[in-house]
Amino acid sequence: MMFAVVGTVANAAEDGGREKSAATGEEQSGLESLLFPNEPNTDHPPVQPNLSMFLWTLILFGGFIFVMKKSAWVPLMAGLNAREARVINAERDAKAAREEVETLRLESEARLAEVQEQVKALIAVARSEAEAQKREITSKAQEEALKIKDEALQEIAEAHRAAIENLDQMVDEQVDLATQQVVGRRL
Repeated sequence: MMFAVVGTVANAAEDGGREKSAATGEEQSGLESLLFPNEPNTDHPPVQPNLSMFLWTLILFGGFIFVMKKSAWVPLMAGLNAREARVINAERDAKAAREEVETLRLESEARLAEVQEQVKALIAVARSEAEAQKREITSKAQEEALKIKDEALQEIAEAHRAAIENLDQMVDEQVDLATQQVVGRRL
């Protein structure tokens, strides 16, 4: 394709660079006749190698590559390298964050297990204290019950003695009254 254009342009340049339009009679430049042909040119083959045009094309292409390298590819490569560095840094940061999260998770699990052990120990201590208090309260209640029982027994014993004394006194009075009635006098 490139050789066809080069050959056609070269042929147009060799023809003097000007062609006359058949319909209008106006002259056209070689490039215009190439781009806007009035009639197809069948005088020349479609591809004619032209060494000077090939060399100029090669030089222009080399110049294009050089200019593009300086103005586009170097900044493009720098941008791509910076982007790649950002991606690598982001991956490294994500990996570090993942490792930190894993470390924190393990630490939190260890702390949770430690707290659970402390809670179990506190519950065991609280249970033993509750058992001790229960035993103490039970023993105090038993002591109080025994004390109340002893006091009640003492009160019963005192009431019994008082009743017996009262009964003895009443019997003595009754015997004394009965004796007075039988004997008629007082002793």
